[in-house]
Amino acid sequence: MAKDSLYTPEYRRERRRQVLGWILVGIGVAMALLHVITHLGQLHLLASAGWQDLLLGYPMAFLIAGLGFLCVLARARPSRN
Repeated sequence: MAKDSLYTPEYRRERRRQVLGWILVGIGVAMALLHVITHLGQLHLLASAGWQDLLLGYPMAFLIAGLGFLCVLARARPSRN
């Protein structure tokens, strides 16, 4: 006889959202670290540092990490049963 899960669908949805949020935070932090390494002269992905700043720099890292924190900090909506 199969036992019902102790976790509600709302709880599982909340956990998935939080995991996604922390993954986005990690990606944002990794991008920021890559940007710092690039400015230290250890890695050059594009021809000029200006393009690297526009495409891979702190603004993109901030955006991704910010989206991750929004996912983590958002409150779950109660279900409408």
